[in-house]
Amino acid sequence: LYERTASIPEFQRTRDLIYVLARVAFLNKDVLARPGADSVLMLGDVDLLDQELKQFFTIGVGRPNYEAVVEHDVRLAKERSPREYALAVGLYIYSLIAGDVRKSAADRKTLRTLVARPRDVDPQVIDAALDNLLGYSWYVDTDGERFWISAEPNINKVLQEEAGLVDRVEALRQVESELE
Repeated sequence: LYERTASIPEFQRTRDLIYVLARVAFLNKDVLARPGADSVLMLGDVDLLDQELKQFFTIGVGRPNYEAVVEHDVRLAKERSPREYALAVGLYIYSLIAGDVRKSAADRKTLRTLVARPRDVDPQVIDAALDNLLGYSWYVDTDGERFWISAEPNINKVLQEEAGLVDRVEALRQVESELE
């Protein structure tokens, strides 16, 4: 993380990393109180929905257009499962600090490493969570082998989701009334 943040001019590596670590530790006092390996903080413990961290990881690092990513993809992942949330956060932070996200996108092996917890490293479970995340995320992009967060939503996913919200009978009535 320390080396990868060099691509963000607004990121003051030492000071900002200390701030992030302190905020994450404060929000995860319960995790740190556990004995042994369970007291390890992982990317999934970074609460991007916490107002201070969300602001830091969007506006604070010069990426205000990424706030929509947090509000849609990260929020949905947190509502669905801890593993999908860990993937969303890991992918978000990995992409955010990567410079050219397509060149330094994360492959499945990297994502598994980002979200694995002690005694919980089954790659198939993590791959299934990634597939779930890809199914509803507007901002996760892939070339089939690598994954990254894009600042622009995938318009096909947006339209598909919105179309699912429209009552087909009501839509047909509306079209018929427009044609009359």
